[in-house]
Amino acid sequence: MKVKFTPIFALVGLLAILSGMPALSTGITNYAYAKYGTNTQTQANANECDTGSNCAITSPQTQGDGTANSPTNLQISKFNEEQGEPNSPSDPSIARLDFNVEVECPIGMEVVCPDPEDFMHLVRAFFPAPSPPVSIVPDEFSGQAIIDFLFDGQQTTYLISIGPPDNPHGLWLRDPLSLTGDCIQEGDFLLSGHLSDGDHKSCNVTYHYDYAAYVLVIKETICPTGFSCPSSRDNTMMVEASVGELVSVNPQTFSGSDSGTLVVIAFTGDIIPYQVTETPPPPPSGLVLVQSPSEDCRGDIDRIGEVLTCTFTNEYRVAPTL
Repeated sequence: MKVKFTPIFALVGLLAILSGMPALSTGITNYAYAKYGTNTQTQANANECDTGSNCAITSPQTQGDGTANSPTNLQISKFNEEQGEPNSPSDPSIARLDFNVEVECPIGMEVVCPDPEDFMHLVRAFFPAPSPPVSIVPDEFSGQAIIDFLFDGQQTTYLISIGPPDNPHGLWLRDPLSLTGDCIQEGDFLLSGHLSDGDHKSCNVTYHYDYAAYVLVIKETICPTGFSCPSSRDNTMMVEASVGELVSVNPQTFSGSDSGTLVVIAFTGDIIPYQVTETPPPPPSGLVLVQSPSEDCRGDIDRIGEVLTCTFTNEYRVAPTL
């Protein structure tokens, strides 16, 4: 059975639930502190150089303890003019990274995939303390870019944080990302790499979208009068799906919710069997638990963008006396 398309206008409001762009600048510094125990360097200005002339790049350094040094001006030549020539001890090191982006979208979708320019990228460089300043041009951009790094010392470590656009209804951005070149994925939408003086490297990223369907899991609890029963959030819910052409289930395990938890099932094939289960806490003394999942708590997903509602009811009843 081939997949069928669900009209987008059926659930326009769902896009608001699916939205969620990671904060580019908030987590990247904390991540580097934790892994590298480093100082951070932010770029002050993306200065332009006239052809054949020198330019000054001003780079204030932010130390790991939060204090800022005075800006340091580095007189440098354009990268292409002196590429390959050895630097003297007083000259800054220069390296370049070609950051290339592609977007792959499933064939036959009624929804248009985001454009490469819809992806935001923030670049930072980190050194073991103590460290001299570094300049990054550009340090923030959309789509792809050629990034120049100017630094003292022989090597620098860079991090690129990715801010993807909202997932269109019926699509899901695959993570981990598809990478080639001189970069690796450190975490959710976070890339890293190393550059030495004179390097000209590349990092090639493919943002791959898959089909998506949705299961809204609602947890209800019924408790008899005079008793104290576990709440919905005390139950651990799980959504399982076929592993054949399944890409991901997000989230797969979560606490129950009276208002519902939206689960995204990303897949590449035609029909995906799924099932919602739970692990409840033991019933209180004197009560027995009766579990009642609704019809859509299990079945087959056969429509791209389909939204199903699973209501999982736990009814606590007074235990019969013998």
